[in-house]
Amino acid sequence: MRSIVQFPKAAIVFFLGLLLLGSLFAPLWAQKSAQEGEDVLRGSIVRKDWYEASESQHKWYEPKSWRVRKADQWAEEYKLGAAEYYYRIALKANPQDAGAHNGLGKIYYQQTTSSNQNIRKNMKTLKNRAIQEFLTALRYEPGYAEAHLNLGKVYLEQNRVNDAKEHFAQALALNPNSSEAQEMVGQVLLDEGGVNEAIPFFIKALELDSANTSAHYKLGKAYTTRGDYDLAYEQLNIALYQHPNNAPVQHQLGVLYQEQGNGSAAINAFKKAIAIKPEYADASLHLARHYQARGDHVLAIEQLKNTLESVPDREDPRYSTLAKKIAQMHLANQQADEAAFYYQKVLRSQAQDEEAKKGMSQVVVLKAKKTQALAMGYGGDLLTTTQSRKQLEQALAYDPSNIQAKMIQVKLNGGSRALEAINPAAMSKNISNPAYMANQNIARGEIWTARFDYNRAKQEFESAMHSVRKPEDIIQVGEMLLDMGQPDFAIKTFKRAMNEAAAQEGIRKAHEAQLASQSRIREALLYKKKSTSSEKRRILDEAIHLDHRNAEAHLLLGELYSDYKNYAWAIRHYHVYLSLNPPPEEAQKVQKRIRRLTKKHIAS
Repeated sequence: MRSIVQFPKAAIVFFLGLLLLGSLFAPLWAQKSAQEGEDVLRGSIVRKDWYEASESQHKWYEPKSWRVRKADQWAEEYKLGAAEYYYRIALKANPQDAGAHNGLGKIYYQQTTSSNQNIRKNMKTLKNRAIQEFLTALRYEPGYAEAHLNLGKVYLEQNRVNDAKEHFAQALALNPNSSEAQEMVGQVLLDEGGVNEAIPFFIKALELDSANTSAHYKLGKAYTTRGDYDLAYEQLNIALYQHPNNAPVQHQLGVLYQEQGNGSAAINAFKKAIAIKPEYADASLHLARHYQARGDHVLAIEQLKNTLESVPDREDPRYSTLAKKIAQMHLANQQADEAAFYYQKVLRSQAQDEEAKKGMSQVVVLKAKKTQALAMGYGGDLLTTTQSRKQLEQALAYDPSNIQAKMIQVKLNGGSRALEAINPAAMSKNISNPAYMANQNIARGEIWTARFDYNRAKQEFESAMHSVRKPEDIIQVGEMLLDMGQPDFAIKTFKRAMNEAAAQEGIRKAHEAQLASQSRIREALLYKKKSTSSEKRRILDEAIHLDHRNAEAHLLLGELYSDYKNYAWAIRHYHVYLSLNPPPEEAQKVQKRIRRLTKKHIAS
């Protein structure tokens, strides 16, 4: 059948030539427009001439196909199956239909927020497919503002901030009356710390569309950051009225209450956010911090674990954030195996995660210290433990700059003489804070502590305390002393930087360590029978690990070793007890025991 209208061949060739030239020059325009978009965002002012330049080259495009408009309607109602069917019908009719490609991209992107865990396991693939569809839409229609917006959103989720900037800026230039484009430019500015620059964009977005819940939420977030709490509360409540089951809004209300010092209201808001969206990592982290602050560490860890189980994709940034936080809390509680379990979860999917590697290094150091304590308990040589050597090598493989591992390694390789033989320049290369001499003092103090010579250890620790001046150095020395089981010296050190919040937190932790050490003593006293003496020894070793200067723990260990006729270790612990200045009458009793055990030891 012949066509009613026939075009000359020359006209067809000319038309195809124009299309070819357009496709060649379009990338050049896109590059120039992207650069201008970055300039706009950096300057926080959208220039009028930039709008005009963009509009003169590419007009704002809107889909014309009735199939695409019908599919868009289904997509808005979240009827994704019906929407996808119409988009594909539209593409069958016209493979270059930009609206249909953009629509398919929206379908893939919306599936990443599905509650179906099987769908969300393919989140990375779905996002990549969405990107390809949006790029295809823009290849056919460079003036498609909505496709620019959608592509920018996916890029922003992937932390490709510069790419997201380009597309948000182009969407705004093509359609300044787009509430969503104004909102997304504001979000980029807010994320980069430009609170005052972001607020006008959110206000403009709401002028264009007062029902834009997301813009109300982000404006509330910006006001919270700026300290305008009344304005923030107003915007967040409008957002909540428009969308009652909005987890981010509930979370932001929690942050607002927290900033105002209303802890109970903050906790309720965070709980509501998690009830709406169980995998909401930010709300879970905030809630866990509140539990931690009131000393309920078990509930804090349990909260984070529940949220972690709701995140199916290990490559999701929320998964690693939660897993690392759980590991840090276990590490702070001296639970090495539990901390290692969660750090390894992160490293299995992100082998180069520096924070997880440093955490694993600390875990292995903690294990090395426990190995030394175990060797000491069975009469082994603390300074030549083979297993500890291997563990320290493993710790340094995870983090070559781990100063604790280096110091213990020095001790294992020859004690204080080897420490002094180290080239100061080489040692200080990996030590920024505290100063080199403070680390020398702490290392020697740890060696004397390991040998139970607490008088010499005391001299070294006191020298370390007074060898630093900067608040950050003082706090780090205090943390190292606390980690080494010297809470009394840690408290004295932290008090030199009392105005710092970290120092006040350090004092609290040091007091907790002393109380925990005493609680181990009470627990050990429950074990009376010899059949439970190994458990009693383990508990007493833990008490000393928390506080090396716990006199009662040394006294009980002396009695325990004496019962088992391990006279050398009994005498050693009794001497330590005496060095900690017990009451005179108790000291006399222990001195008699030492003389009696010394005779038995010589006879044996």
